[in-house]
Amino acid sequence: AFSGHPNLKRIMLWEGFQGHPLRRDYLEPPL
Repeated sequence: AFSGHPNLKRIMLWEGFQGHPLRRDYLEPPL
C-alpha cells in the first residue's frame, strides 16, 4: 500500500514497538 514512500516511519507508536495493536488477535503484554 505504501511501498516506495520516502518517509515510512511510525507516527502513533514508538520505533521499538513489537506487534500490531489494531489486530483482533493482539494481546496486550502484562505490565
